[in-house]
Amino acid sequence: MFIHGIGRNDWVLEIGSGHEPYPRSDVLLDKYLDNRERASRLVTGRRPFFLSDANRMPFKDKSFDFVICSHVLEHATDVKAFLDEVQRVGKAGYIETPSEIWEMMFSSRDYHRWIVLNHDGCLRIRGKEAFNHTPFEDLFDRMAKKNKFINYIVWGAFRNVFITTYYWRETIRHEIIAPIPFLTDLRDPASIQKLLDQSAPPIRSLLQYAFYKLYRALGRRIPYGMYPGRIPYRRFSAVLNHLECVRCRGDLVFNGSGLRCRSCEAEYPIRNGMALFG
Repeated sequence: MFIHGIGRNDWVLEIGSGHEPYPRSDVLLDKYLDNRERASRLVTGRRPFFLSDANRMPFKDKSFDFVICSHVLEHATDVKAFLDEVQRVGKAGYIETPSEIWEMMFSSRDYHRWIVLNHDGCLRIRGKEAFNHTPFEDLFDRMAKKNKFINYIVWGAFRNVFITTYYWRETIRHEIIAPIPFLTDLRDPASIQKLLDQSAPPIRSLLQYAFYKLYRALGRRIPYGMYPGRIPYRRFSAVLNHLECVRCRGDLVFNGSGLRCRSCEAEYPIRNGMALFG
């Protein structure tokens, strides 16, 4: 839903911005231009966009006040390298992933490689194994496609059941654990009740989700400088002082058609408003 803790003048990076970047994000980064791991085509909204692997991003240490990683961590090939890099470039941030229950309910995405649980302020992360498949996953997928209101139930009314959320500052507390059948004991009434108790009242959650969807939709259409809570449009020239070469960490300069490293002279083209480091 709405992401909290972002200051009015904060520099905000979104990693894995994909087809629906958060309206408040200033700088976007994604690994792919095609749709191999997203629902639809890439959207940038005229913001500086970087095509780069998140395990080695072209930004200097602590360049961003806030880093958004929404439905990205579960895709990572190397979780430790990914989280180390997020902490290197950012001072604080927000991480969101499908919960273990979501992964059990819906058809398995082969590119979802990890199950993530927020356990008392620490991310517990394990590899996604074959036992996550259930007989019901195709049924729930078809139900969600047939009736969009199911998405409001899953993403809105019982968000804490189906979505893992995590805010961090300075350090992302996490542990990678051995594969086990399930992190959540769904046969334990106390565990189930704890999940339900963490959820806001369903009506309030549904209203919040409806406003959130409107916020995201308007964020893609209203001119950048006119959108409430968002600073004026950031140009590539404003980002330049935060950039570094992904090969040698040298400073980058504009060379007319893209970016060039002062140290190793590596070149990175800029095409259609996208800096290509991938």
